Amino acid sequence: MIVKTHSNGASSSIGKISIKQHSYSSLAGKVDWAEHFLAYCRDHQAPLDFFSWHVYARTPEPIAAKCVRMRKLLDDNGFKETESILNEWNYVKGWTDDWVYSRRVESTELNLKSAAFTAATMTLCQSAPLDMLMYYDARPRGMDGLFDAVTLWPMKGYYPFYAWSKMAKLGRQVRVSASNANALFATAARGADGRIGILLCRYTYDNNVVAAEDYVIRRADGKPFGEAIGHLTDFARTYTEIPVERAKDGALRIQLYPDSFVFIEIEK
Repeated sequence: MIVKTHSNGASSSIGKISIKQHSYSSLAGKVDWAEHFLAYCRDHQAPLDFFSWHVYARTPEPIAAKCVRMRKLLDDNGFKETESILNEWNYVKGWTDDWVYSRRVESTELNLKSAAFTAATMTLCQSAPLDMLMYYDARPRGMDGLFDAVTLWPMKGYYPFYAWSKMAKLGRQVRVSASNANALFATAARGADGRIGILLCRYTYDNNVVAAEDYVIRRADGKPFGEAIGHLTDFARTYTEIPVERAKDGALRIQLYPDSFVFIEIEK
């Protein structure tokens, strides 16, 4: 399974992380409400600076798909300059029988699945038509997946944000493509000095999938990578530094178990 990074033609920046408090409300997950609301604003020529909405899911793909749908809804109603803001999202397997399990995934002993879900969702939404992505939430209670409610120490769910902040400092997103890589999510960034950061995440909805997978990372131009170190989060490690195996051709090799992610930092 191969992941390639492309350095040509990249023009987007990695989204920056910030913590803000807002006083506006959202239309939650009711798409039909959004349709009526936007049509009303259009028909009454009401200005709209931003449009915020919520979504919760058990896999990242429906969240990215809704980003596309909400952007199209705004554009079709003439609000092409209006910001689309996803200001509540998190892992939820279900709101009834699966609600207790969802809470355990978010903020207790099953937090690794939530952490991998978070990394995968951030990866997909980075390239989606979305202006802001706001995780719900970071308060040490309820649906918080970042900090332990008793000790306030960072949990595994904190580290996708930590890795993302490093990519944001690098500044420029570079294109990543994957072949024969089921359930693998990848984002990469490059700094002005040539350093590269790659976030690889393997998220699996099915808890019966337990086998590790091996991945090979190559540059699209075929050149060898510089020196690399990885920080791995999985069932046994929490953002732990690991060696990154180097192939003879300069490619990198990494092994990931289900619901794990690694941030690889590569020198020029």
